[in-house]
Amino acid sequence: MLKTASLLIGAVALAQGAPGQSTAQLHRIPARAPIHAGTFHAASGQFIPADPTQQSAMGAGGDVYTNNHYGAVFLDINGSSLVVDEGRIPSTTSPVSSSPVSVTGTADSYRIDDIQLGYATDSIGDGNARLTILAQYDSCTNPLGSSAPLLDLTISGLPGTITPGQITPYTFDIDMTGFEFCMLADGDGKYDDGDVDRFGFGLLMSADPGSMMGPLIGARPGPLAPTGDGTVFQNPGSVGSGLGTLDQWFELTLGTGSTECFNEGGYDPATNNPAFGSFWLVLGADLGFDCSGCLARLDDVFEDNDDCNSAAPLAVPSFNSGLVVTKTDPDYYSFDIPAGMTLTANALFSQAQADVDIILFNDDCTGAYDFGFSVTDNETVSYTNCGSAPLPVKLEVTVFAGSAGDCSDYDLELSVAAPCPDDPLAGNVSCATAFPLSTGQTINLVVNCLVPADYFRLSLIPGETINVSMLLDPSQADLDLLLFTDDANCDSNAGFITGSFSVGAVETITYTNKSGQPQTYVLKVATFAFQPGESCADYVLDYDIGASTEVGSNFCSAVLNSSGFGAHMFGTGSDLVVDNAFMLNAECLPNNSSGYFFVSQGSVFVPNVGASVGNLCIGGGPVGRFIANVVNTGSGTTVSVPTDLNMWPQPTGFIAVLPGDSYNFQYWFRDVGSTSNFSDALSVTFQ
Repeated sequence: MLKTASLLIGAVALAQGAPGQSTAQLHRIPARAPIHAGTFHAASGQFIPADPTQQSAMGAGGDVYTNNHYGAVFLDINGSSLVVDEGRIPSTTSPVSSSPVSVTGTADSYRIDDIQLGYATDSIGDGNARLTILAQYDSCTNPLGSSAPLLDLTISGLPGTITPGQITPYTFDIDMTGFEFCMLADGDGKYDDGDVDRFGFGLLMSADPGSMMGPLIGARPGPLAPTGDGTVFQNPGSVGSGLGTLDQWFELTLGTGSTECFNEGGYDPATNNPAFGSFWLVLGADLGFDCSGCLARLDDVFEDNDDCNSAAPLAVPSFNSGLVVTKTDPDYYSFDIPAGMTLTANALFSQAQADVDIILFNDDCTGAYDFGFSVTDNETVSYTNCGSAPLPVKLEVTVFAGSAGDCSDYDLELSVAAPCPDDPLAGNVSCATAFPLSTGQTINLVVNCLVPADYFRLSLIPGETINVSMLLDPSQADLDLLLFTDDANCDSNAGFITGSFSVGAVETITYTNKSGQPQTYVLKVATFAFQPGESCADYVLDYDIGASTEVGSNFCSAVLNSSGFGAHMFGTGSDLVVDNAFMLNAECLPNNSSGYFFVSQGSVFVPNVGASVGNLCIGGGPVGRFIANVVNTGSGTTVSVPTDLNMWPQPTGFIAVLPGDSYNFQYWFRDVGSTSNFSDALSVTFQ
């Protein structure tokens, strides 16, 4: 197995505490250039020696990481030590600078298909090595607890010295055909600050007991080997010194578990300059291979954002591409919805890969604002922040548990816009700014969560009746109609005249001006509640003025009931005895409230009669009760009872109403619990 529980991780488990720092004693190599020993084939586990005339093609400028300056020194770790060094492969977000040298990569991930290592040995027999590559590594730190390595490869058959008793330096290639692996550039696919953008590689080496074997020191500082030369990212053909490589390495003594951070030591025999503290390593990649997302099973740059608490922050608006989600690894993102704006989040993906779902949560993920659970390409959620401050939210992107595919690449687009455009009458947001309503139909009217009410002004001469109908979409919101006096009491319970409070697609009110004087009124379209996920509602008003359809005049005020209004009585139909078409009505009542009308020719005023919270306004003489017509509001707020003028209830029986008779009416009803209440009173003189 190439990718297994790493020996590096197991060995480092011996270590205790943080490493110290000192200077390593490197071993000089007699004047001799490295010999290309051959190629180790990962697929077969065989080392194939090179023809004496054969040279490696690696390190000539076509590789993504090159640390191969020959300094004629090596570190002996034969069976005694584990060493861990670092390097950097630049991403497309890597900056360009001269000190320290930094360049921009051509991709954010690369498929490694060839590796080159360098070593020196005086062993007679063959040697072995173990190479471990970590996706991210903080230089010269103890890698204990690191995540599983990208590569953990055991290499055997490394040639011993060609001259017994002398040190021979070698380079050799590792052919990864069939076992290629992908690496994220800059450690996690994006450049952070240079310190956490490095990968790590660990080496164990062993040969004959008593002999020496260890990695070549591959580069050194200064103008002789400018950091980063020799890769496809900079100067092909130049002497490579390993981009992002530091002058130090971590070392664990296997026998004792002690750790140290070594840097510089040994000397170049030609110049007597100190060697650079890093190990020979070249990484070759197939630059034509798309090494991203589900194809290579690589996490995206926002990992590990696997739960609500580790959500990755995103800007709003933004477009985020190259993202990856799997069944076992959901993605969470955090961002704010600006005040007064609607956020739309689009997850763009192909259902052919996997069935992806998205959920928009509140900040602690305990409640969902919206979700996208379709079985087609792409998902969308939206939500409007109707508050005056930014609203923090979390977005989960996940693969449906029943999806045939278990991994999906996707892009995430976040955009914001105003909740919805206001209607042509924008600005009619209060009694003072009420818009004069014309008769007929007024279309394209809108309320939203930021401006949840519209106001209209209308006028009636004595005896005229207004008929207003509102058509709406209940799937958007529950809208109500309320009519108020156009005075200081407008928009208050004291100024309320009548209203319509159903939960359907139509609201209707009718009202007659019986004051004897021209009057103006304010009609309010109020939002009771938006449906979940909605922030806008469209409606149409249909308004006409007709002759009065109400009969009688009101007196005596009503005490507010649990609906928040005082119950209001009115008569409809005809006050002509010959028509026998008179109806009693009461509105602004509680839901599910029962009651009945009663009648008297006298009037009184008795508050809280019989433990009621209301005012008894009629009496002082015989009182008849329409007890045969007990009614209930159900889910509404209005009741109506037709009457028979020939069967008028009185305490002693029924009588007939005659022309010229005046009667007073009131409605008694059950309120919350065992409480009762009364409407205002109505007086009618029949003709």
